[in-house]
Amino acid sequence: MSQRLKIIIILSAFYLAIYFLYLDRVPVTWVDESWEANAGYVVAQGHLPGYSIMPDRPDGRLLLQPRVSCTLLLASIFKIFGLGLVQGRSVSVLCGLITLIFTFLLAELFFDKKTAILGWIFLMFSTTFFIVSRTIRHDILGGAVAVLAIYFLSAGLMKNNKNKIRLGGLFIGIGLWTHQIDYGLIVLPVILFAIIKRQNMLRDRDFWLCVMYFFCGLLPYIIYVFTFGNYSMLLAQLSDGQPVINGLSGFLTSASSEVSRWSNWLRFPARIFIVVSVLLAMIYSLYKKKVGDKVIVSVIALNFIFFLLVIFIKSARYLILFEPLFSILVARMVVELRTSEFAKRISLRNLRIISTASVIIAVLYFANQVAGDVFIYKRSYTNNYYEFIRKVEQYIPKGARVWGSITFWLGMYKHPYRTQYTYGKDIGTFKPQYVILYDNDIWGSTTSTTGRDINSSKWIPLRIKMENLCEERGTIVGKVKDKFYGDVEIYKINWR
Repeated sequence: MSQRLKIIIILSAFYLAIYFLYLDRVPVTWVDESWEANAGYVVAQGHLPGYSIMPDRPDGRLLLQPRVSCTLLLASIFKIFGLGLVQGRSVSVLCGLITLIFTFLLAELFFDKKTAILGWIFLMFSTTFFIVSRTIRHDILGGAVAVLAIYFLSAGLMKNNKNKIRLGGLFIGIGLWTHQIDYGLIVLPVILFAIIKRQNMLRDRDFWLCVMYFFCGLLPYIIYVFTFGNYSMLLAQLSDGQPVINGLSGFLTSASSEVSRWSNWLRFPARIFIVVSVLLAMIYSLYKKKVGDKVIVSVIALNFIFFLLVIFIKSARYLILFEPLFSILVARMVVELRTSEFAKRISLRNLRIISTASVIIAVLYFANQVAGDVFIYKRSYTNNYYEFIRKVEQYIPKGARVWGSITFWLGMYKHPYRTQYTYGKDIGTFKPQYVILYDNDIWGSTTSTTGRDINSSKWIPLRIKMENLCEERGTIVGKVKDKFYGDVEIYKINWR
């Protein structure tokens, strides 16, 4: 067994031990997890991807958005192990492991083994990585595919390995039906061929080999979209038929929203030391100008532009795309400032100062990330989603039609169920027999993974409609109080 494999096995065991700890409790179960799991469950039941709990939405009838690969993964797990919170989150944990392994290999390819090990540790404790690797969403799969594409194409070009070039192209194609954050990968071959091979790529057979396998990776998605849907349906699901940038005003709106994305990322967990470390690491990379520096900095810059102009959903979670690259750059800077010839060429006193500074940077960067992880653990580990669901279900007969927060569907999936995301339009046709009011998602502060309160005023018309329904036709049958999910009331509805 090689030394590299031993290191990867040890680090993987460490990761899995930590990430499966309290997986059913940390973070708090929230809206998007039922949303994502529902599509996987629909496929596991033998149907095309869609949302059974929101059938009247365009993507409820047929899901065409670039998350289909995650839906298929979830469907496979649910088919084998059944539907559940831990089953769904396990997919994200395993995608996180793949991300870590190929971040390690990428760091080793460009720099050295010490950088690879430290980069793994930095990424493993990144708060963004911690959140997306423990929730049922496609973000971490998008991050994994991006790292796979960068690693295989870079390794293929640097080592003249045709199979790795093929895999690089394949993962770029797969990325386009995995997550919006992977859209920038379409330009990756141009960047890597320009930096690594430094020759006319249009005359390079390896470039066209990569392009061919890119289309092989994209082909299943194209067949799916145009067999069961069409381009207009896809565009409508992506952007409601509106262009992302519409003149100067559209650009300014997108730029303002992009600032908000990074501001949200900066605020939690108060990433001042992380930001300073990343900026220093990027400056150091610009100074060093090795192949790895040029590739990583170029990919960061490219995706920053794509996020500004193309990625219209401005979620801080999407920055998982950058986290592996940030971790590598910071780890590399710390390692080299302690051991490189650059440090040895200066005086012994200055060498000690720089060496000490590099240790301080590493400690502060790591501690800043861990602080966010600890915060999430501390606020979430007493949460018990299934105990809350059990208490609610004691008031609802088996098979009864239920209306409630989408968050509760994952525990109540055996009931015919509708959520707030039909906006009450189907109440007359669905005719719920039981309604759950006063959950935190619709009536109060969100049960988001970070515990950040959101403005729930958009639900005011729906709240009024459901409260009126319960007042006119309902009888309260039970109450369940829970600090994570709300002090809910369960009403039995009489439609006669």
